Formats: sequence, C-alpha cells, structure tokens
Amino acid sequence: MSRTFLARASGLATLALLLGMAPAHAIDIEPPTITFTPAGDRWFPGSTPVTVAVADVGGGSVDSVEYQLTGAHDSGGLLGRSGGTIALTNGGVTEVVVTATDRSENTARSTVWFGIDRDYPTVGVTAPADGARVIQHSTVALSYDCADALSGIASCSDTTPSGSALDTSTLGTHTAQAMAVDRAGNTTTKTVAYEVVRGTFVLGVKSSMLGGFRVGETVTAVPPRTTPAASSYSYQWLMDGVDVPGATEATYAVRPTDSNKRISVRVTASRPGYDDLVSESSRILVGQASFSTSGPVISGDLVVGGTLAGSIEATPAPTAVFWTWRVDGTKVGDESSYEVRPEDVGKRVVLQAELWRPGYVSIWPHTEPSEPIRPATQDLQVVATVDGHPAVGQQLTAVLSGVPSGVQTALQWYADGAPISEATGTSHLLTAAQQGTSITVEVTVDRLGHVPWRTTSAPVGPVAAAPDAGPNPGGANDPAVVGTPTISGTAVAGQRLTAQLPPLPAGVTASYQWLADGAPIATGTGPTLLLGRGEVGRRVSLRASVTAPDRLPWHGTTEPTTAVAKARAVLRTKVRTPRDATRTATVTVRVSASGLAPTGRVTVRRKGKTLARAAVRSDGTARITLRRLKPGGQRLTVAYAGDPSTAAAQRALRFRIR
Repeated sequence: MSRTFLARASGLATLALLLGMAPAHAIDIEPPTITFTPAGDRWFPGSTPVTVAVADVGGGSVDSVEYQLTGAHDSGGLLGRSGGTIALTNGGVTEVVVTATDRSENTARSTVWFGIDRDYPTVGVTAPADGARVIQHSTVALSYDCADALSGIASCSDTTPSGSALDTSTLGTHTAQAMAVDRAGNTTTKTVAYEVVRGTFVLGVKSSMLGGFRVGETVTAVPPRTTPAASSYSYQWLMDGVDVPGATEATYAVRPTDSNKRISVRVTASRPGYDDLVSESSRILVGQASFSTSGPVISGDLVVGGTLAGSIEATPAPTAVFWTWRVDGTKVGDESSYEVRPEDVGKRVVLQAELWRPGYVSIWPHTEPSEPIRPATQDLQVVATVDGHPAVGQQLTAVLSGVPSGVQTALQWYADGAPISEATGTSHLLTAAQQGTSITVEVTVDRLGHVPWRTTSAPVGPVAAAPDAGPNPGGANDPAVVGTPTISGTAVAGQRLTAQLPPLPAGVTASYQWLADGAPIATGTGPTLLLGRGEVGRRVSLRASVTAPDRLPWHGTTEPTTAVAKARAVLRTKVRTPRDATRTATVTVRVSASGLAPTGRVTVRRKGKTLARAAVRSDGTARITLRRLKPGGQRLTVAYAGDPSTAAAQRALRFRIR
C-alpha cells in the first residue's frame, strides 16, 4: 500500500503550529486503509468475489474509492466510500489496484493479484503401462510426472513416490496411484493397473551330456542355458526314452544293460516366480565312435618358476579340450598351461586332456608322470662377516647383510675348516678346543623350491688363549670384559628390555645396538629398549661392544627374544543416564595399556549389532552416546578394535534405563 500526503494539509498544520493556533478539529494526515477479502497474491480454482474494505483511520471520512483491473480482466470503476465487491471470473492472473482518497485529500493505493485456474493438472505415468504384465518377484519401479500450464504444480506424489518399487510378491492384479495438485488446489489422480504373473524361461541351449558313453563309464548332465538363468535343476536319466528308476542325480554310471541303447537326460530348470522349463538332451547311442589320439604332450622346463604347456593331436579334431594338471595326484590347474610352484619341487606332473565332440565318446588320455620338478637356483648377494675378539672365552657374532625377505638362514661355525659341533647359532663362545685355530662361519640361505645358497666369511684368528683371571686380568692382549650378554624383561609392547652385560671394570665404555629380526632399531642405542609398535611380531636381540684404553674390544650378541606380542588392553567404563524421558545413555570408555597410549576405535554392540562407535582420544577415552534405548536393563558389549601395538579387547556393559 502507498500513501500520498497532500502538501496543503501539511502546510496548514505547520502554519497552525507556528502561529500557536489551536484548531477546532484535529488535522487528518493519515490516508485511508484498504483490505481485501480473501487475501490476494494467490490462486483460486474458480470465480472469486473480492471484497474491498476501506476505512479512514485519521478521523475523517472517505471521499472516493476507485479500482482498476488489468490482466485476465481489463476494466475499472468506482466503489462505495466503504468499499465494495469486485467479481473476478476470467481464468488467469488479474492485477487489482484500489485507490482511496479521504476528505483531507490523503490518498492510499493497494495493488494485489488474484489467479483463477479452472484447469486440472495432468499426471503422466511412464511406467508401468496401464495393464502391464510383470514377473513375480521382479523389480518394477513406478515412474510418473505432473504438469500444470497455468498456476503450476504444488505437489506431485501419493502413497508410492515416483521411482519406488512396486509390490510384485503376489500374483494377480494390483494398482498404483499418482496424484497432482496445482497451486489453485485442483487435484488430478491417475491410477494404473498391472498384473503380476509367473515368468517364462527363454531357452537358449537345450540340455546336453558330457562323459564316456560306454559301459562302466560316467556321463554328466549339462543343464540347459536359459534366460534368465535358473536357480536350481533336477534330473531324470532315460534309456531309449524311458525313465531309469532312481537315476535322478547330475551324473549317471552306464550299466552293462544299457549297451546299444540311446541315453538321454531330462533336466528341469526352476527359478522363483517362473514356470519350470523341461529340456531333454539329444539321445546318444551307448558305445559309439571314439577319438584316435596318441595322448597329450607336456612341453616346457620342469623347474620352479617355469611354465609348462599342454597339447594334443586327435582325429577327428575335438570341438573342445578340457585340461587337468595334477602334481603327485593332486589337481593343481585346469588351463592349457601351468606355472610350476615352489612346493612342487621333487614331485611329478601328469596332464590329462578330456576331448569332446558331438556324436563322439569323450575320452580322458593322460601323460605318464614326468621327471621330478627341479629347484630353481638363487642369485644372491649375501655377505657374512665375523664380529668379536678371537680368544678363548670370548663370543664371536655372525653379521649378515643382503639377506632378502621370505628366506631361512642356517649357520655353521668352523675351526680350521672343520665344523664345530652344535655351533649353529648367530654367535659362538670360543673354547680351549679352538685355541690356535682360524674361525669362519658358513651361511646357508634356503628358500622353498630353490637350491640352497651358501657363502663363508673371511677367517678370524688364530684364537688366542683365555684372558687372565682375577680383578685385574692380563694385559693388552686380553679383551675388555669376559662373558656373554643377555636380555632381561618381557617381550610385550609397552614393556622395557634391559641389557645384561658381563661385569664391567672401571674405565671401560659400553655401546649398545638393539636389533629387530636382525635389523638395527634406529632409537635402540641405549642399555634399555622400550618396545613399541615397530617391534610387534619381531624377535629382538642386542649387539653390545665394550672398549678399554688398554684392552682389546669386546663384542657380544644375545639370543633373540620370542616375537614381541601386543600389549593387553584394559577397558574401564562409566555410564551416565539422564533422569528424563530421553532414553539416552552416555558411555565413557577408558582404554589403557602398560607403557602405551592406545589408539583406534571403540564399538558398543547389542547381540553382535553395532549401536555406535567412537575413536579413542589422546587422553585414552572414547565417549559414545546411545539413543532411543528401550526402558529396562541393558546388556551390551564394549569392544576395542586394537592398534598396531595393543591387542583388541572387550567387556560386558550393564546398566538400566528408567
């Protein structure tokens, strides 16, 4: 609504104020008010009488009321001083402008529009077509759209939204409905009917048989190829068209009484929602023609990693050849070629070929067992060295480099080329029997399916006599200390291992290097080692050295620990349940492990079903909010998934919702 204030009225009011005059009546400077019933700026489904109400709120009276119609109507005129009724009958949008002026020449103008749409919206159902037939248990989506040329669509939906799957579970006629409502409130409903029926298979290839069609051999049924594919089959074998009693399996052993009869199989294909399809194979005379062949041939190198290929010549040429590779009687492949595996070493290969051609009896010729599979050679760059002081009572350590993953190594210590009895570890404590000899270590690298690879270290020695005893032993030819190192502690993540060296006299310097599976640990250079996620699953050992200004350096390596295990997680829970009707519970789970800060996720489950999960925070807690719980006792399980250094854990959770 717009207002016009007349300059004359405003001027008189101002002049009266300036002169201090008190008018006999208050000056009216407020324009009239205009209201419409019904309210405008919307659509209506038919002719609409619009009531215009005009009032002067300034205390005066209305002098004139005019209206102007444009759009679907094109007219105008005067209304009574208090308004009146305008009849709108034409379809479309009509703009109504009402101007009211009071006796003080204050003017008000209000503009609204009214739309009349007598036409109903349209509903177009694109799927399924009315009267369509659909297969039982199939997936069929209801698809439709709505349109309205004048006022436009306000809603386009019904109980089944467009794109939703229709019910096809039961046979018979069903209906689906779509409804459109335009902005004027006109409603159109479209109903389509569809019939749920049982489907019919489309036969692509009928049933057939494979196998030997001779007495004592076995014939196998090949089911028909259908569209769609069947989900199950049943069988009945026939001889000369007559059912063989009890012969209802997928295979049939040809009997002596079947000789010179024609064998066939009747296969029934089934699928939910479809009528069964029955297909009978062609009849084949038991004891008909056979292939002529000298048998399959294997080509290729019988060595690990080598590729063997099969071939066969037969007359007539088979339509299909089915291959079977066996190693020492165990089936290992069904292609025309086979790659020799490491576990095949020393075993013999047999290749069988099944020849098939319509009208011919399938045969299964095979090769004689091959020569044993040979191991492959290894091309390695492993280097072995001996670390330590060659003196009686001192420990020597074998240091290996270049050892690839996935192999096993074996060690043997030698004195002057003769093997030392029971000296097969990574370290060897020299005895008086080795005094004066040169010591070497031989490394054998063994990998499944490969020839063992060996290398020998450079000799050290000759082995000197034992160092002097007593608190101040010998001289410059004696080692800094005497003895072997050990490790104390538990091989579990989060625990600390401690190096135990022989007694160290004053003035010596000890250095440490911790190893995981023989590889140096970057941070493991002190007398203790805190086990972390990097050591889990690996065996830890210690290589230590002791030096003294007036003695020979001493070196020693411990035996490895068992594989480092994950730490045990401890779960503690706290449950908070509000005293209201929200039926929620907040569960705080604290995950701890000795010496570690566990990470990962915590899950709350009920009977194996996940209710909620949360990540473990830096403070070791995880907070989970459970919602919509049923009143009463709650029997849940809290499970921690674990992390690279902490084992998984779980515990029961019991609380009550009021």
